[in-house]
This record gives sequence, C-alpha cells and structure tokens, in this order.
Amino acid sequence: MKAGGVAAAVLCLLVAAFTVLPGQSPAAAAAAGLGVSDAVPAAYRAWVLKAGAICPEVSPALIAAQIDAESGWKPNAVSSAGAKGLSQLMGTTWLLDDDGNGTASPFDPGDAIMAQGRMMCSFVARLSPPNTGDVLTRLLLASYNAGPNAVLPSSCSQAAESGPCKAAVPGYAETTAYVEQIMTVLLPKYTVTVAAGGWVQPVEGVTASGTYHNAGSAWQMCGWHTGDDYPAPIGTIVHAAAAGTVVHASWGGDAGGTGPAYGNQIIIDHGGQVRSYYAHLSAIAVQAGATVSAGQVIGAVGETGNAFGPHLHFEVTLGTSSMPTCNQFTDPVAYVKAHAGSTTGTALSAALVAAARSQLGVAYSYGGGSLTGPSVGIDGRTGWDCSSFARYVWYTASAGKITIPRTTSGQMASLPVASGAMQPGDLIEFWIDGSWSHVGVYIGGGQMIHAPNPSRTVSLESLSGAYYAALKQTVLRPR
Repeated sequence: MKAGGVAAAVLCLLVAAFTVLPGQSPAAAAAAGLGVSDAVPAAYRAWVLKAGAICPEVSPALIAAQIDAESGWKPNAVSSAGAKGLSQLMGTTWLLDDDGNGTASPFDPGDAIMAQGRMMCSFVARLSPPNTGDVLTRLLLASYNAGPNAVLPSSCSQAAESGPCKAAVPGYAETTAYVEQIMTVLLPKYTVTVAAGGWVQPVEGVTASGTYHNAGSAWQMCGWHTGDDYPAPIGTIVHAAAAGTVVHASWGGDAGGTGPAYGNQIIIDHGGQVRSYYAHLSAIAVQAGATVSAGQVIGAVGETGNAFGPHLHFEVTLGTSSMPTCNQFTDPVAYVKAHAGSTTGTALSAALVAAARSQLGVAYSYGGGSLTGPSVGIDGRTGWDCSSFARYVWYTASAGKITIPRTTSGQMASLPVASGAMQPGDLIEFWIDGSWSHVGVYIGGGQMIHAPNPSRTVSLESLSGAYYAALKQTVLRPR
C-alpha cells in the first residue's frame, strides 16, 4: 500500500478548553448525508458503496479516498513492493470472489475493494474502543499503510487509553503523508454534502421516464406502474429524496420489503405517513434504523429483481406507515417537484459547508485565525479558535460579502433561527460557564464543524453527543 500527502484542519473551542470530546466517525458523517461523490468512477461506485457498508466506522468516502491514494483508480497497478490492484493489496488474506467470476483476484475491482473494506473493518475491533472519530480514522489508515502492528503492538489484543497498548500513527514519513493526504485532501473530495432543504430528485441529471400510472401486465401489484423510472448506468449514485428514517434496506422480498420484484430495496419513512421507495439497486449504503437527510447517498442504480435494464424505480406513498395499497401511491416526480421547498440559500449553504470542511484537521489556536486562513494565536500555534473559524467560513463562502464579528459574544447579534428551520451554515452558540462562549457551524444532519479545544483539531461533532446536547444552545444566521 502506498502513501499520499495531506494537510490538516482544526476546530477550536474558546471555552471548556480542556474537555476532550470524541469526534465523529466517517460512518456518522455518511449517515448525516456525507456519502460518496460522483468523483468515484461510475464503474466502481457500487463496489465502493458495498465496501463502505461493511462496518459503520469505514464509510464509502473513506474507501474511495484510499483507492485514490493507493492506485489512482488503476485496477492493474503494481507497486515496487508488490502491492497489487486498485486497493494495492499485499497477499490474499482478505480476498474473496466477490464478483462471482470464479477467481479471487486483487486485479478484479470488486474483489479488491471488498477485501479493502474487510481489512479496514478488521482493524476497528482492536482499535475501538477507546479510539473514535478522526483519531480512529487516522489509526485505521495508518494500519492499512504500515501494517496493524506498527500502530498497535502485536502483544496488545486491544488498544488502551495510555501505556504500552496506546495506539499511535507511526512516525514513518510515508505513512504520515498517506494519512494526511487522505484526511485533508481526498476524503473531502469524495464526500458529498446534503441539500439545504426540501425534496430532491433521487438521481441527479437524469430525467424520469414519465411512466407513472401506465397500465401493463409487467406491474402485477396494481396492474399499473406505481412509480417512475430513472434510467441510468449500474453504479449511478442514488440519493435520499428527503430527510427521514430508513425502515427497510435489503432484498425487497425480506420482511418489511414490498416484494422480491423490487430487488435490492430501500424504504424511507418521512413522517406524516409519507414514504419513499427505491428499487432494483445494485448496492445499498444505509441500514434500517438510520436517519438520513435530503440528498444523502443511500445506494446505487442497478438491475436487481424484475428489472428490464438498469434503472432506479422510485415510488412515493401517502397515508400509509406499513405495506402500501394501490390508492396510496402518488406521482413521485410531481410530488418531489411540489415539495422541493425554497432553494434560496442552497448555493450559499453548500459553500458554507465546503468552507468549513476545508479546514478539518487544522490545529486549534486560542486567538488564532484570520478572515483568509489560520494564523498564529496567543498560544504560539497556527490555527483557529471557534469564533475565528466561524468568521472565516462565512467570509470565504460569501466571497468576502459577509464579515461577522470576531468574538462569540459579537456573533450573537446574528438573526435568531428556530431549531426546526436550521440550514447548513447556521451558527450554533453554546452557553458555557455563564456566557455564550462557544460556536460551531451547522452542516446538516445533526452535525456541526467546530474548533473545540487545544487537544483537538477542527472536527465534525454530533449535536446529539452527551456533552453538547446537555448545553443551552441558540441557532443564529448571519446577515
């Protein structure tokens, strides 16, 4: 396995500066709408999604970022050390005949990518607990590049918080560059952000066939087409049409599905007895019980079940919370258009999230950070504190048109926003030790990016985590 190069980003916290909080795993990011982007070559998307669903700590975006660093998406690559294929595998320990062609080979993309996923997930058992979030991700990458025993001695069956069994990224130049390149350059490249609000088309850039309610013997359930079809190559990314909870994510004939004719199927409950259905998938990237956001990557177009050519069969039902009846289907394309919601702020929201994500891994520095980038703070380090990070994000995303105050107290002058109306880019202020003294940037899906404290870098954080959920909060939108 070969290395690459990376830069780091930082989140700062001006208060509770010595409270070390766990970061968020790549899988949590995926569950919040940070799946895998169309930068993944179409021929490999289904396999990347499958490998990224093996364990929650290893996301599809992380799998893709590794492949980019390992081989640059060259399936026949061979390194000077003898590492082979897309995933630059050494040996055959994790190889299986996943593509069913009769041979388990590192040069078969499906076999290689799935072996990579299994190997990465095998590292998780030894490293977590106690490691979580970005720390765990870095250790997993280092294990893949340098070998697991270089990260945690073979004499240790489980990592510890301290002592001889404390896991650490080894100081090899190649491994350090590999980890940093993936964490700060490639992982953002292959991660997608969620829509700002409302319903979105499940397949981008593809026009539905317009065959909803067409009569025909092929549709046995009602005698007519209960959904609409999005024709696209196998592996094309499928997005959640709206926020909700996944209630089914497996073969359509399994319990909770609507029948084997649907092939691999995902069903999302959006509340109010509204559900959306995604059928014939080649890959499923979410699990039942997961909370998803509008625009989140949930799977890939396929041809499973009763399908005549690769496409996504998409349905919406109204007035049901279980198995639908024929009178509960509605025109899914028309429903999406009618419930798309306001797109005002969508472009800015996307820019705000991108600006925030660009600084992931940068160091915390009390008093550090300018309008245009990290700077040296009072503590002598180069990086961000929480309020300078928030200020930079808004200044950068607005192309210099919006400059918010430098301090958390000054940023309180922004427009208050009801929690139910939050949009990516909104500021979340926290009341700590008698004042509004910490701020993060909301990125959707119940997550924020912030600069927490001197012990951590700029990081993703779940707002449902015990520490932040217990604090008094207010949501603000700069004007």
